Amino acid sequence: MNTKIDKIRSVPKKWYKQYHTTENSINFYDQKKLDIYNKLLELNSETCTCEDVNKIIGNGSWTQNTCYECNKHCDLVVEFGQEPDYESITCWVCPKCLNKAKKLIKEKYKK
Repeated sequence: MNTKIDKIRSVPKKWYKQYHTTENSINFYDQKKLDIYNKLLELNSETCTCEDVNKIIGNGSWTQNTCYECNKHCDLVVEFGQEPDYESITCWVCPKCLNKAKKLIKEKYKK
């Protein structure tokens, strides 16, 4: 499961994974990526908001918690599939859509 708080707290680690160039070192593709990483590390993970992270990065793509079924931004989504990566097969579904799927399954397999 991913909550918005989980998503916010994971951004520095994910940014590092995305933009560092060698294992076990902080060599980034360019100075701007390193500067962003350092600013992300300075955030208080207990109190920072999506807006704080988005302002540093310049967009909201790293903090969106979107359901793949209803396409709404949600406080909570459940992850299915492979660990997220560039070409992974991963999807996130909100509780409302999960309940909808559960209802459809029950209706389909009533005996």
